[in-house]
Amino acid sequence: MKISRSIYSISFLLLGTCISFSYTRSVKRIETPYVISIDPLLSDREQEQVVVAFEHDRLSPTSTLFEKLTHQFPEIKTISMMHHPTGVKKLSITTHAPQARINNELVINEAAVFLPKAIYDHKITEQLINISVPQLPNVPAHDLINFVHTIPQAIYERFSISWMRPTEIWLKDTQCSDFLVACDDQHMIDSQCITQCESVYQKMKESHKRTKKTAQLITDVRFENQIIAYFKEGV
Repeated sequence: MKISRSIYSISFLLLGTCISFSYTRSVKRIETPYVISIDPLLSDREQEQVVVAFEHDRLSPTSTLFEKLTHQFPEIKTISMMHHPTGVKKLSITTHAPQARINNELVINEAAVFLPKAIYDHKITEQLINISVPQLPNVPAHDLINFVHTIPQAIYERFSISWMRPTEIWLKDTQCSDFLVACDDQHMIDSQCITQCESVYQKMKESHKRTKKTAQLITDVRFENQIIAYFKEGV
């Protein structure tokens, strides 16, 4: 899911002999003036952690410093350092954008890395689609992120999604809980397919009323040019 919002840098100005953070009341001593610009996709707490880690290792060689930061914070995408004639150094950090919530606890970002949801800004993560992935952590993350990028908006607005494996994805209608669609990452349904599945669902549900049994209707679209529909209890 792509986030359509403007990104602005949040700068932390380290001047003279002091360092101050807008989200803390502490003042710490530092010798070299820095301007640190961090991607606002991150939560305030995570931004603070990045700055603290930078301060701790700021005297290390630049390559070592960058390596330590990217190792400690896997959400970091790029780090750059600019030296201004005035003596001020500008550190710029960008991050891999989150693409979806996973089990409403984690996020998967554009680098196909699973991270705690709290790393990113709450306002951003709450806008993301949530996908249930029961098999974590034993899932192919790159297959999952490819799937996230192909989900039509009409699907995630209407269905809850359970991703078991690339060949088994379940969509459950949030309005009609007895209507399920089985698909895979090669046969992702679109609006036309939804309409066809609904038609099958309505016809079979009407005929099933005579049995007076409660069951869920599975419409399986993992076959070329056909829909396999059947009732199943306990799905």
